Amino acid sequence: MKFYQSNHVFQHPWSTVTQAFWRKYPNEYQPSVYGTDVFERYVDSNGKLHSKRIIISDWNIPGFMKFFFGDARGYAVEYSVVDPVEKIITLRSQNLKRIFNLFNERRNNIQSSW
Repeated sequence: MKFYQSNHVFQHPWSTVTQAFWRKYPNEYQPSVYGTDVFERYVDSNGKLHSKRIIISDWNIPGFMKFFFGDARGYAVEYSVVDPVEKIITLRSQNLKRIFNLFNERRNNIQSSW
């Protein structure tokens, strides 16, 4: 089931786009993200960089809802493949904490126009 889809072409050099991707968490504009940790990274035989990161955030749910949800921290795994030849980052992320069987998965292809 798909709820939302969008498309955006970054009008910046590939080096700027990839640096922004790796530096997106944590940042001052998203204080709810505590941090990220890389737990797997390798370069395949085609020269593509594969990474798995865990992202830890605070969902900021109201106090009375903590009874139902428990811990307000959220955990997500981000899978990424960086293709330096085609200049494409393929990204898939999904939440790990399934509350009431809610599940979220996001897929992105990040490209530069330069």
